[in-house]
Amino acid sequence: IDLNTELFGDQVLTPEELLGKLEEYAKSGFALPERYAAMQPSMYEYVDRNNSQRICEEIMKRGW
Repeated sequence: IDLNTELFGDQVLTPEELLGKLEEYAKSGFALPERYAAMQPSMYEYVDRNNSQRICEEIMKRGW
Protein backbone atom coordinates (compact mmCIF):
# COMPACT_ATOMS: atom_id res chain seq x y z
CA ILE A 1 0.00 0.00 0.00
CA ASP A 2 1.27 3.43 -0.90
CA LEU A 3 0.44 5.43 2.20
CA ASN A 4 0.33 8.67 0.22
CA THR A 5 -2.10 7.56 -2.50
CA GLU A 6 -3.97 4.37 -1.54
CA LEU A 7 -5.33 5.17 1.90
CA PHE A 8 -8.23 7.49 2.41
CA GLY A 9 -8.06 10.47 4.65
CA ASP A 10 -6.40 13.82 4.52
CA GLN A 11 -2.75 14.11 5.41
CA VAL A 12 -1.42 17.12 7.26
CA LEU A 13 2.13 17.85 8.28
CA THR A 14 1.85 20.90 10.52
CA PRO A 15 -0.35 21.98 13.40
CA GLU A 16 -1.69 24.81 11.22
CA GLU A 17 -2.74 22.34 8.50
CA LEU A 18 -4.41 20.17 11.14
CA LEU A 19 -6.41 23.08 12.50
CA GLY A 20 -7.45 24.06 8.99
CA LYS A 21 -8.66 20.52 8.19
CA LEU A 22 -10.52 20.28 11.50
CA GLU A 23 -12.27 23.56 10.76
CA GLU A 24 -13.12 22.37 7.23
CA TYR A 25 -14.56 19.10 8.53
CA ALA A 26 -16.50 20.84 11.32
CA LYS A 27 -18.12 23.17 8.77
CA SER A 28 -19.28 20.16 6.76
CA GLY A 29 -20.72 18.42 9.84
CA PHE A 30 -17.86 15.91 9.72
CA ALA A 31 -19.38 14.29 6.63
CA LEU A 32 -17.09 11.88 4.83
CA PRO A 33 -15.93 13.52 1.59
CA GLU A 34 -17.21 11.75 -1.54
CA ARG A 35 -13.68 10.93 -2.71
CA TYR A 36 -13.18 8.85 0.44
CA ALA A 37 -16.71 7.43 0.58
CA ALA A 38 -16.13 5.98 -2.88
CA MET A 39 -13.12 4.07 -1.53
CA GLN A 40 -14.97 2.46 1.40
CA PRO A 41 -16.36 -0.61 -0.39
CA SER A 42 -12.88 -1.68 -1.47
CA MET A 43 -11.48 -1.30 2.07
CA TYR A 44 -14.27 -2.51 4.36
CA GLU A 45 -16.58 -5.49 4.13
CA TYR A 46 -19.05 -3.87 6.53
CA VAL A 47 -19.94 -0.20 6.98
CA ASP A 48 -22.42 -0.28 9.84
CA ARG A 49 -22.61 -0.02 13.60
CA ASN A 50 -22.34 -3.74 14.39
CA ASN A 51 -18.56 -4.22 14.59
CA SER A 52 -18.51 -4.84 18.35
CA GLN A 53 -21.30 -7.39 18.03
CA ARG A 54 -19.42 -9.30 15.30
CA ILE A 55 -16.23 -9.29 17.35
CA CYS A 56 -18.02 -10.60 20.47
CA GLU A 57 -19.77 -13.32 18.47
CA GLU A 58 -16.48 -14.44 16.94
CA ILE A 59 -14.76 -14.54 20.36
CA MET A 60 -17.60 -16.62 21.80
CA LYS A 61 -17.64 -18.92 18.77
CA ARG A 62 -13.94 -19.62 19.24
CA GLY A 63 -14.29 -20.10 23.00
CA TRP A 64 -11.72 -17.47 23.90
